[in-house]
Amino acid sequence: MTGSAIESIEPASRDDLPEVAEVLAQAFFDDPELRAFINGGDRARRLRAYLLAEARLSLENGGAVDIHRGGNGEVVGAAIWEAPYARETLLRTVRYGPTMLGAVRLRGLLNWLTHRSEFERFQPTSPHWHLVRIGTAENMRGQGVGTALLKGRLAVVDGKGDVAHLESSSPMSEGLYRRLGFEAVGSFKLPYGALIVPMTRPSQLRPAVVTRHP
Repeated sequence: MTGSAIESIEPASRDDLPEVAEVLAQAFFDDPELRAFINGGDRARRLRAYLLAEARLSLENGGAVDIHRGGNGEVVGAAIWEAPYARETLLRTVRYGPTMLGAVRLRGLLNWLTHRSEFERFQPTSPHWHLVRIGTAENMRGQGVGTALLKGRLAVVDGKGDVAHLESSSPMSEGLYRRLGFEAVGSFKLPYGALIVPMTRPSQLRPAVVTRHP
């Protein structure tokens, strides 16, 4: 992956979202965080359905879905972001809620309701970009796709002087996030042994230097 990788990052269209869901479902199949909410039989299909609804809801609420394409034009990496002042409405919740509930089922819903406050209490109190998901196709892992996806969106975040936030569920990912300026702000555990480390990246907008002349 060359230094031009960031230039190949582009916003996903609605037509791209099924591919996005497929790539993310592969990336998150063994993820301990999502296993706490989507587990049991037919998990791969339920993951795809949930992630597709999540991507669509994020776009409709003013967020972003960034993608990286492979040499044949296929989606090989994707990131879902919630934007500051996300415009969630009751209509959108009703539209996508049943799909998400069908994916997590009753046990997953109960786990989410039990642990939702843990996710919320570590989030910045100021408006911020929230990285919901990021993942790459199996054959592209270790080639810098995830880093390029992160740097592409963080360049936008930095240009606005905004804060970014995420939840890490693996030490390897946590190391990457630290290198890009994220700082751990706590930790908590989910069912099945998942250790979640919320991380926040402060605004990178530096005040202009004022030169005073005598």
